[in-house]
Amino acid sequence: MRTQLAEQRQLALTDGSIVHIAPLTEMRIRFTRDRRSIELRRGQALFDVSPDPRRPFVVDAGTALVHAVGTSFDVDRAEEVVRVTVIKGRVEVAHGAGPSGAALPKGSTAGESVLLSANESVVVRPRARMSSVLEVNGAAQADWAKGTLVFEDETVAEVVRRFNPHNVAQIKILDPRLAERRISGTFKAADPESFVAFIRATSEDLAHERPVILLDPSTSLIP
Repeated sequence: MRTQLAEQRQLALTDGSIVHIAPLTEMRIRFTRDRRSIELRRGQALFDVSPDPRRPFVVDAGTALVHAVGTSFDVDRAEEVVRVTVIKGRVEVAHGAGPSGAALPKGSTAGESVLLSANESVVVRPRARMSSVLEVNGAAQADWAKGTLVFEDETVAEVVRRFNPHNVAQIKILDPRLAERRISGTFKAADPESFVAFIRATSEDLAHERPVILLDPSTSLIP
């Protein structure tokens, strides 16, 4: 299953679980008698898992494996970095295979795992230890499924990364220094103009003739 640029879907699975699928997401679903498996190849998805102790619900996001029975959690896979956030219930997050599908190097992070509860998040990278468990507002982090993006002390580059899949018009950062600036805020996912206006209004470098950020209306990025 694959979603396109600016396309968001909701999928009801055969076990009663619901998956909210973000734009530019690709996944494969496979259910057996003893396991419910999702391979998240790229993108982001919010899982509302129907309880079934006999069949764990497992999301394979490359560098991260997420195990759950009945819970609600979000998985965001951006290239090699995976962020898992729990909205309710508990999940186990373990290091999985790398982006190539090969096992992790011996002695690095193999076997590392952590239990997450509601309003907790962890970031998993290849060939590195997991991040510390972060306290977050899980419900707010999952609001993208309702069309709202919430950011708390995120870089502008990360905000743009999360905005662009939801819109045909693409935000482009023209000043590398701006990309590293950290911001917090709440924006409508389908309203990138408001974010660009916010950055321009709060930029300390408005004296430059060239803009520090722009909105490109090009549709050439549509797969």
